Amino acid sequence: MLTLLSLSSSGAFVARPALHQAPAQNSVHVQMGLLNAVKGIFGDKKQDFLEADPYWDQSTIPVNTYKNKSPFVSKVVSVKRIVGPQATGETCHIIMDHEGKMPYWEGQSYGVIPPGENPKKPGKPNAVRLYSIASSRYGDDMTGTTTSLCVRRATYWCPELKADDPA
Repeated sequence: MLTLLSLSSSGAFVARPALHQAPAQNSVHVQMGLLNAVKGIFGDKKQDFLEADPYWDQSTIPVNTYKNKSPFVSKVVSVKRIVGPQATGETCHIIMDHEGKMPYWEGQSYGVIPPGENPKKPGKPNAVRLYSIASSRYGDDMTGTTTSLCVRRATYWCPELKADDPA
């Protein structure tokens, strides 16, 4: 049984079970359902804002679009823990809204500057940390305005202290 993707009233894609039909009809319905969902978001506007022509041309890949001295400030849309409570460390799925001002391609990473001061260099900002981008170039909502990061914070258990090691 195939699953159709449809656009909910909140603008999110929702998986709905398809009716039992012949395989040829199912594939047509899936394609039309996805096509209608994309048309619902974009209307008649072409979705080629991040496409390469020809497809192997990498000259338009955005690189080093912002620098440490003048960083882009993004809005965090959601942070969800994606591991269980007994898992070591903490892994979160973070969705950020960049308003389409920070385009990327698959395989790239974002440099993130955490707030606060660098504990090893008092008075200086924290160093840049690189995180691999976990979403396609079209973002989580297919508009090219969001980015997902999957971030793991490692924690270490100290058997002597019987607690998390702060180091």
